[in-house]
Amino acid sequence: MAALAVILKKHGITVCGSDVTEHFFTDALLEKEHIVIENFLQHDIHEGIDAIIYSTAYPIDHPERIAATTYHVPSYSYPEALAMFFNTSFGIAVSGSHGKTTTTGMLTYVFSRLGTNPTALVGSEVRQLGTNALVGSSEYFILEADEYQNKFLLYDPKIILITNIDYDHPDFFKTLEEYVQAFRLFVERVKDGIIIANWDDPYIRSIVASHPGAHVITYGSHEKCDYRMRDCRIEEGVTRYSIDTRSDSTIDMSLNLLGCHNAQNATAVFALCQTLFPERCVDIRNAICEFEGTKRRFEVMGQIGTTLVIDDYGHHPTEIKETLKAARQRFSGKNIWCVFGPHTFSRTEKLFDEFASSFSAIDAVYVLDIYTSAREKTGNITSQDLVDRMNMYGINAHYAGSKERAVEFLKPHLSEIDILITIGAGDVWRVGENILYGKTPF
Repeated sequence: MAALAVILKKHGITVCGSDVTEHFFTDALLEKEHIVIENFLQHDIHEGIDAIIYSTAYPIDHPERIAATTYHVPSYSYPEALAMFFNTSFGIAVSGSHGKTTTTGMLTYVFSRLGTNPTALVGSEVRQLGTNALVGSSEYFILEADEYQNKFLLYDPKIILITNIDYDHPDFFKTLEEYVQAFRLFVERVKDGIIIANWDDPYIRSIVASHPGAHVITYGSHEKCDYRMRDCRIEEGVTRYSIDTRSDSTIDMSLNLLGCHNAQNATAVFALCQTLFPERCVDIRNAICEFEGTKRRFEVMGQIGTTLVIDDYGHHPTEIKETLKAARQRFSGKNIWCVFGPHTFSRTEKLFDEFASSFSAIDAVYVLDIYTSAREKTGNITSQDLVDRMNMYGINAHYAGSKERAVEFLKPHLSEIDILITIGAGDVWRVGENILYGKTPF
């Protein structure tokens, strides 16, 4: 929502908004654009407003949606409003269960460095651009396309990039089959365009094979890929690997981002950009290797004493495993502790054992209470249940509950901790901020 607000403002539209009182890292982006956000209980919906755009997290009986109906103000969901802009452009949609934000951010940065002047909407701030939204003058619109609630089925992209398919959002998609079917329907929206497909993923291979209408370009470690990544390793704090291209050339890559999962994302970006701009191979490679990531994706927040504090948005077992695996490779021999904020009861319950076994690469983990959302306040599982199961897997896990208690537990042990990673989709990052800077209240 924050990125769309910025795009609307830069199109000359007067924008204001409302939200809960909780602080989010995107608030700074809105403040930078002088977009005023109020508490929704005090926000005024009245005649004279041209339209409201609402998050799909809020139902039809939300007070502001009721007020919009009362005053006959046209209302659009976030994806409906976004589609009005995206579908009239040369739309490039980045989709997948994991890696969407990093891949979209990298693609946006590369397009900018190539001088293509794109419009772009990314799920987090691109560090080198200082924003998560660009309004450009070219035909290109780069979009992070969210599968939740089938939102991406409103978009008509010219190019789809699919990173991977790994069951998620069990509160909406009741089965894996439903989840995979959503991506199948999304791919079918590309009639004569291009699909950049991760050929290592069996679900993606199956979906693409049943859709002969589009031009498919494949990437991954599979030997038959158009863009094959190989020899991935972490050396001297960077990720090094090579790409064998379909033209029989080999490109050596050196990424600022850690982990072979990020090398795979970068290979996808290389494949897409090389397809659109075949004469700019060196420029594409250099821009990818310059990319420094997005906020809340293995972001170094600071250092206190000998403890390096890092924050990451990982909130699915696969994401957590890959992030912590990369951390262990990068900081071999170091004492790595985590604070984990589980995100939503339904996800935690459905992927319970996967979460419990995700922290085997580190030395200790403190678990916060499950982060609630506007769509889900209670559930059948608790963080203490998760800690108990973690301990059964031999993981050194502890129940913290609140962010305040996590800080209280951690501070006496900072001399023992080389690397502290806060991880989760909620506001777990505030634990690291408090330890570094003493910011309160939570």
